[in-house]
Amino acid sequence: MESMPWGTIIYQIVIFAMLIAIPIAFIWLILFVKNYKGRVHKLEQRIAVLEEKKKQ
Repeated sequence: MESMPWGTIIYQIVIFAMLIAIPIAFIWLILFVKNYKGRVHKLEQRIAVLEEKKKQ
């Protein structure tokens, strides 16, 4: 068995790490955006409720 040069091994590890990291980062970003939108919506609802109470 011929030993592989370190450049090739490192290159393969980097590609493998990217293949794992990119989908994880993408999923995390989607979840973060959904969570952020949910929080903003809850805050808007609270503000609307407070404004209704002030009017009364």
